[in-house]
Amino acid sequence: AVGGGALGLLMAVMTATVKVNQIVAGLALNILGLGGAFFWYRSVYEEGGAVAFPTVDRFQTATIPLLSDIPAVGEVFFDQHWLTYFGILMVPATFIFLNRTKYGLELRSIGHNPEACDMRGVGIISRQYTAVIYGGVMAGLGGAYLSLAGGNQFFDDIVAGRGWIALAIVIFGNWRASWILGGSLLFGFLEATQLSLQASGVDLPYQLLLALPFLLTIVALVFNRSRSQVPLSLTIPYHRGER
Repeated sequence: AVGGGALGLLMAVMTATVKVNQIVAGLALNILGLGGAFFWYRSVYEEGGAVAFPTVDRFQTATIPLLSDIPAVGEVFFDQHWLTYFGILMVPATFIFLNRTKYGLELRSIGHNPEACDMRGVGIISRQYTAVIYGGVMAGLGGAYLSLAGGNQFFDDIVAGRGWIALAIVIFGNWRASWILGGSLLFGFLEATQLSLQASGVDLPYQLLLALPFLLTIVALVFNRSRSQVPLSLTIPYHRGER
């Protein structure tokens, strides 16, 4: 979470303060994050030219009594890691913040018309910093889940492109918290399905099974494009006084 927040802060400096192209800045930080994480890891665990991959104790699941005993769905929904519960709870919390608080409504307005918000005295830069750093922290928690809850060790490219899928899910969810949750659950279901198919020994190339969630995500985006409501100022740096 701290590392994600730090990268979010760097992204905010580059895009909100320096006004660097947001797509270029995002790609650069993505490459920096991938390479920097493994470089740091190697500097700590490399010995004699070989990199060790030590394991750690995984986060214990937080079993909810009685509910976890419900047939079929109990273990799926009520026997998960605390990070899973936290992530799900953050969906309604984020929705309430963005739609029921003054700060959140101003933040949404900045995404559509920052000039009008600036004329009303809304602090554009500070709110952009808040949004980007928050996104970085949440992405960092997602990475922590992969290495500490979903697994028990770190290795190169552990994320395996899931960050890009997260971006696609935001577009698929039309920038709405509830729809984004639905898209996330759909992708998770598809990923679990391909793992089950591999374990069952189905007569299909494993490369195709690995690509299945990503291919179906692309298909969903194609069919969803007609109702997408992109924030009008997305990726456009705000320069005061310019129209």
